[in-house]
Amino acid sequence: MVNENGDAGCFIDIYMFGHAGCPTECPVVNGKLCAGNGICDYDRGIKKARCFCNDNYIETDCTVHTAPAPVAGFVLLSLFGVLVGSGGIFAYWYFRVRGGAAGGPSAGATPADMEGYYEAEG
Repeated sequence: MVNENGDAGCFIDIYMFGHAGCPTECPVVNGKLCAGNGICDYDRGIKKARCFCNDNYIETDCTVHTAPAPVAGFVLLSLFGVLVGSGGIFAYWYFRVRGGAAGGPSAGATPADMEGYYEAEG
């Protein structure tokens, strides 16, 4: 590279870790950019820099920690409900419609239901 005086030289890019060169829109909390819980970047939607918080952190400076959503508990509870409901439907079908474990008609059977069914005398 040659400067305006004709002297040969070169440019050196220096990258330093820290918040000194970051936009002022991103707050520094306790010496850490975005409280150490996010990154400072340009938001094209609002056309300025801001903190993009890590998971479970909110607010403009990423200082507020939120609890993760209990997704696993909800899924297990839903699965348990489906199993209990299915078991209830099966039990109804088995004992009321099919006739129970003995293979005979249910207690509320009509004479038409008992066609071909007899009891042993004895």
